[in-house]
Amino acid sequence: MNLAAFAPWAAGFLFVFMFILVITEKFERHVVTLACGAAVLVIVFGICMHSWQAAWRTLNIQSVFTLDFWYSATESAESSSGINWATILFIAGMMIMVEGMASAGFFRWLCLRFAKLVKYRATRIFLAFMIMSAILAMFIDSITVILFLAAVTVELAQLLKFDPVPVILAEIFCANLGGSATMCGDPPNIIIGTALGYSFSDFVSNTGVIAGISLVCVVIYFWLYFAKKLKKSETYLESIESFPDPHEAILDRARFIQSTFIFGLAVVLLVSHANTHLTVAFIGTFIALLTLVCAGGQAMDLLRKVDYRTLLFFVGLFVVVRGLEETGVLEIVAGLIADWSNGSLYLMVAIILWLSALASSVVDNIPFAATMIPIIRTLAQSQSVPLATLAWTLSMGTDIGGSATPIGASANVVGTAVAMKAGYPISWGKYCKYCAGYSAGCYHFYDLHFCALRVKGREIMIVTISREFGSGGQDIARALAAHYHVPLYDENMLSEIGIHESYDIDQLNQYDEAPRWMIRSRTVRGLTNSNIDNIAMKEFDFLRERARVGKSFIVLGHCGESILKEYGPVSIFVNADMELRIERTMQKFGLDEKEARALIKKTDRNRKTYHNYYCDNKWGDSRYYDLCIESSTLGVDETIDFLIDFIDRCIKAKEKS
Repeated sequence: MNLAAFAPWAAGFLFVFMFILVITEKFERHVVTLACGAAVLVIVFGICMHSWQAAWRTLNIQSVFTLDFWYSATESAESSSGINWATILFIAGMMIMVEGMASAGFFRWLCLRFAKLVKYRATRIFLAFMIMSAILAMFIDSITVILFLAAVTVELAQLLKFDPVPVILAEIFCANLGGSATMCGDPPNIIIGTALGYSFSDFVSNTGVIAGISLVCVVIYFWLYFAKKLKKSETYLESIESFPDPHEAILDRARFIQSTFIFGLAVVLLVSHANTHLTVAFIGTFIALLTLVCAGGQAMDLLRKVDYRTLLFFVGLFVVVRGLEETGVLEIVAGLIADWSNGSLYLMVAIILWLSALASSVVDNIPFAATMIPIIRTLAQSQSVPLATLAWTLSMGTDIGGSATPIGASANVVGTAVAMKAGYPISWGKYCKYCAGYSAGCYHFYDLHFCALRVKGREIMIVTISREFGSGGQDIARALAAHYHVPLYDENMLSEIGIHESYDIDQLNQYDEAPRWMIRSRTVRGLTNSNIDNIAMKEFDFLRERARVGKSFIVLGHCGESILKEYGPVSIFVNADMELRIERTMQKFGLDEKEARALIKKTDRNRKTYHNYYCDNKWGDSRYYDLCIESSTLGVDETIDFLIDFIDRCIKAKEKS
């Protein structure tokens, strides 16, 4: 009995079962995900697939012991499969930092300080706390932000005799909005950033811009709703001398100064990590260690306050999602979205945005975001659409979708619970009356933004790479395709075309990019008996069609710079010093020097013959390429970095023109 066929069903069942248990909250979330994760490892990978390699890939422990995990010289994803240890370490580090700040009285001091600055007037506190909620949530978990803000809001409301419910509702919405602006604001963004390799500045320049515009609208919206009501309480305002002094909130002055410095350092490291190449795993770990060292004898108290249940929840969740990815379930889902959208990026954006928003309004947005990441990655590769557009859409949908209902995000639950405990209940009806409608308005705005700005304005990116044998051209092409998240068409093109369904693909591969046999070939009325000609024409038509419908991709060889000339590709020719080419060929194929030299000469001759037969320009002639580069000068890795900068500049120049 072939149990492998049951693997997708088992993985899908365990995922749905996990989701139901998480939603119903009958058991602790971390217990549910860990149990389902263990079941995936044993049942799906062990019993059904008989692949303990898949289980090992899912655990992903080996990634922690690589240099790229802590210091990444490239902008590739920090962790793209299995348990995302970078996310877990970063969240743990931020938890420790926040506990250190809270124990020193930082948050209560900040709230009271702002209240005093606005002279304890309810309407000014309302505005100040909305803005403060959004700004703090950009760098600190929104749960912590709301926990302290809501508590201080209730305290001030009792002193100043105003209703704290409008202020708490506005704080919740602004915290979720602020969290969407950066990589470290909300857990879904942390997962998206670490899984797809986006930096803090990437988020700020994309979701941050949208969140900033939305914040202005949110402040105006809540002000129009509640300002008149809050203003009435200011007529009863007594002397502010009797109100709490912000300095009384500082429990330990030395630790207060230390925690403030550490928080500032964390912000600087996050803002600059794309330039310093320090990963978020390193930043989280470093900040945690620094906080513990400064805490001295109270370090163990901080460690005990860490929410380990949340961290374990993430571990189990990543395992279950990886089960869906390994068994191909997520590819099927991505295919369905592609079919529904009919390849249109406009429809893809709309589907992902509204699906994310609606799902996140009723269920936890963290597992949903983790599940969607492999789906949008597959969509980007299979449909040749910009991964970044789908990533920002997912981010805004999950983050703001959680604002629509009292249970949509953890910050909502915390804020309403604090209000209830203080004697100010917030019903579903009251919450949705003020928040659900505006959330729907935000979704429409985001939909229009991503379609009008991100989609309409995007340029097609086509890069063609020709290369001498042994120059590292193939490694360079693969690295560029991974960096830009676009398909690479090389020897895999025959499979992409699909003609292997009726022919032996191994037999056809011998004709791919091969020199034409002049004597053994003949063409009559446009029909030829040459397999090489037929294969070449199919490949050329395939590439032209991909370019015609607006797909972005990279093509290795196959006369790309010539047959795609009308689409304005960035054309590159890679060569290298002969001695280094020989050395690379010897290492790759296990040949001696004489054999390697002969293989290089033969392959270069075949490529030149193939290219010059089908193209007007000559193979390797610098006049017909945007850039000819010798990879042996900088080395392959530095050449890749150089080409990324060159391609980015070419794309920007094309956009300006």
